[in-house]
Amino acid sequence: MPTVDRIHVVVDVEDDRYVGTNAPLNLTISGGGADLFEGTWTGANSLGNGDTVPRNRTGAALVASDTDGRRSLANDGGPFWRLDLWSKENYGVFEGDPNPYAVSFDTALLDPSSIRLAIRGSDLIYPRHIVVWGMADLRLANYPNTPATVRTPVPLGMALNVNRRLSTTFSEGSQSMLIPRVAPWVRAAGMGERQVDQVIVTLGLGSDRDADTSSPVTCRVVAADDRLVCSQVLVGADVLRSNEWKTWLFSATTPFTWSEIMPVPAPPQPCRLRVDGDNRLQVAHVYAFGIDSTTTPPALLPLVHSAFIDAWIGGDESTREFLLQTANHDGG
Repeated sequence: MPTVDRIHVVVDVEDDRYVGTNAPLNLTISGGGADLFEGTWTGANSLGNGDTVPRNRTGAALVASDTDGRRSLANDGGPFWRLDLWSKENYGVFEGDPNPYAVSFDTALLDPSSIRLAIRGSDLIYPRHIVVWGMADLRLANYPNTPATVRTPVPLGMALNVNRRLSTTFSEGSQSMLIPRVAPWVRAAGMGERQVDQVIVTLGLGSDRDADTSSPVTCRVVAADDRLVCSQVLVGADVLRSNEWKTWLFSATTPFTWSEIMPVPAPPQPCRLRVDGDNRLQVAHVYAFGIDSTTTPPALLPLVHSAFIDAWIGGDESTREFLLQTANHDGG
């Protein structure tokens, strides 16, 4: 099993008036009788019900691990880290602390109850979709004999259609919730590959004041033989503003396997964003996973993982479709 670091979480909030919070969120990962990771962040208060971001939005993805320095700052009334809307990475950490992303652990230690999301205050939040993953150095999935490794997303947990409020006030909701583990995306010998039947996409805009667009935005996945296996208009992408994030969950047009979109040799990047109009969109982050929902637990296939893109899409025919870099996965 891989060893992961740089833990990521996306928290998509329900389209409800209880969508934002002023309270920090806390992610804990345990296993083998020990705490493996703990991270606290306050970016959830930018999810909205105030003047920052409207309803139906997604929180930042990269979570810093707690350190003694950040804990002491928190005890003085400050957060462990603040969302920095002007940072290219869309997060900020306190200088002088140890590397907050250095924590790593072996995923073999995890069990079905290892991952929990909690709130640290009475101001409630109403999460809808939650995805948790880490990063590992793994060989290329399509070229298993290649000695080189690349940074690879490793899905850890997922909760879809949560329909639960989190709050430290008992009458308003529970303080924490379990994030169920996901199954690895492996090729079952003699039984064919897993198929993607759903896709979950998170889009984060850049910091330019003209980052938004009024034009329709579409996520597309094209097989190596030019079949369009997934095409979905990202409803609401045209009303996002700079530095805002949003997540979409939708069914694949046609269920597809990894080898259909990334055979050997690999074709052009199969996952694309298209902006059909003269108004451009500035994209900073895209995270996308394919889901095999036919198994219990479901399995997640990394499709796209971008730390930072800074791409302008649309404006004229030559720039209307942007090819997203395909994420590696463990190959099975």
